[in-house]
Amino acid sequence: MKPSNACRTNRNPVRVLQVQSGMFVACLALLVGCGSSGEPTFPVSGKVTYADGKPVEGAAVSFVPDSGSKPAVGITDADGMYKLTTTNKDDGAIAGDYKVTIASYEGSADYESTDEGQTLADPYDITNEYPEDYDEASQKSVASKNKLPAKYSNKATSGFTAQVKAEGENVYDFEIKTK
Repeated sequence: MKPSNACRTNRNPVRVLQVQSGMFVACLALLVGCGSSGEPTFPVSGKVTYADGKPVEGAAVSFVPDSGSKPAVGITDADGMYKLTTTNKDDGAIAGDYKVTIASYEGSADYESTDEGQTLADPYDITNEYPEDYDEASQKSVASKNKLPAKYSNKATSGFTAQVKAEGENVYDFEIKTK
């Protein structure tokens, strides 16, 4: 006697697994999200200079939120100019009130390349966009001593604040006094 085909299906087990896996990944993506906070960001830029007007190069400008939103950070270029990043490069900051810290560490430019010519990730990069061949184990120790007065690296003592607005320009310049 031949077995009945009534309980038999014509489903390909590999195809069923693919569909189930795809549904799982889609549901997970909906639950987790795409890596953003869901809150819009607004462009923020500015300049950091010493009291004598000279630009502060290679400093991390950090906007630390007063509320529970995400912080933002930018690195000053040779002209002391910075643009903030919250999630994606230069996307700005979420609207709100911030305390601002500024720090510049000796050796902070060493991230550019190793003795072997390998490009390393920027130690201040919060976007996690490392080069494809990046090897964290080979990362040099870059942060040793803050070149700026210590009070500027602490949100409680820096004296710097900012209010990022949804409308209008968000340009914040900061002056570092060394004495």
